Amino acid sequence: MASNNVLVSAATSASYNMVLQLMMRLFSFVMNAIILRSISRDVLGIVNVRLMLLHMTIVFVSREAFRRACLDSDVKKPWKQIINFMWCIIPLGVLSSIVFGTLWIYSFELPDPETVPYYKVSVICYCLCALVELLAEPLYISSQMLLFVRLKPLISWSLAMLTWSFFKQSVLKQILTEGVYDVIKNLGSLVARFVFLPLEDSGYLFFAQTLQRGKPAISQPQEEIILATDVLHYLLKSVILIGITIVTFGYSYSYIALDIYGGQTLSSGTGPSLLRCYCLYVLLLAINGITECFTFATMSKRDIDSLYYIVTFYVGTRLHPLKNLSPAMPVLIFYIVIFVICTFSEKMFCCDYGWNYRLLHVFTGATVGIGLLLSIWTFEHDLIAFVKDKYVSRKSMSKTEHSKSD
Repeated sequence: MASNNVLVSAATSASYNMVLQLMMRLFSFVMNAIILRSISRDVLGIVNVRLMLLHMTIVFVSREAFRRACLDSDVKKPWKQIINFMWCIIPLGVLSSIVFGTLWIYSFELPDPETVPYYKVSVICYCLCALVELLAEPLYISSQMLLFVRLKPLISWSLAMLTWSFFKQSVLKQILTEGVYDVIKNLGSLVARFVFLPLEDSGYLFFAQTLQRGKPAISQPQEEIILATDVLHYLLKSVILIGITIVTFGYSYSYIALDIYGGQTLSSGTGPSLLRCYCLYVLLLAINGITECFTFATMSKRDIDSLYYIVTFYVGTRLHPLKNLSPAMPVLIFYIVIFVICTFSEKMFCCDYGWNYRLLHVFTGATVGIGLLLSIWTFEHDLIAFVKDKYVSRKSMSKTEHSKSD
């Protein structure tokens, strides 16, 4: 029962985070589309590769180890020590900001001051943004441990607004020439941010709270290990289906997506080819993210160097979460048919014949996309049954909680 409660909370967290990501990215998407049409190829991108790397490095180094360590399922944790431990993130973040900010300003080659006149100021702003994000980390870890899953979107939204106020006055001046690649990365990773990232966060929360770290599957409670195995299997199957769908449609719709988003600035040259390659990369990201959250939630220190951790974890049991992950054969055949149809549609209708033909190309993709959803609903019986069962459980638990509160 406890593991089911964790699963429901993790699913709720994933859904709230997806809504949050959608709200934040829609605004960013529209603003970027407007800016891309008013600047040249040499000054593409608002957030350049170097500054984003600085931000991500500070945040990752300062918080990742704390997240992994604090979300275990051990019920005998001394809360006072954990709270003190969590707040160590802040001084570590300050130290990381000073160290990496100094490296970015004084050790790396500075960009042309005529192109980026306020580079040093922007480095300081990004360090401050990272610190603001880290201030909420102890609250986030506490909410995850207590399964207050509605709290994270509220914290993240407040952080987003505060972070935006830090650099909105100077953001247009923080531009480097790697803009095309940065735009492709941001556009190609939309699904990874909307869907895969919330699933990974919630998946780690579920596995860390359900399974005991360092113990093989044969030593875990039977009910918990069976549920965790089913969740791992169907999560992997779901993200594989999403990833294959992105690859199938991404090949034929990369050009029109870039042309609509940024005009000829993006659609000419290597942009479409880069986005097609990134679609394949998204599929690999999806598989890696789910397996990573499982291994990080269950492995011990000596297991870190293992190349076959998930396989060895289930030694001695009849459970095989990595078996039969490929889509059903009718669904695979339909993917191939869709790829052929969309490729033919792109050759016939896109994109030199006006908007009517472009809309016809989009309509073709939407039609076969509906057919794909129907085929998955028809032939992926186990996946659909699992999702429906957990959805019904979630609804029944919500009704029970409401009745108790009344």
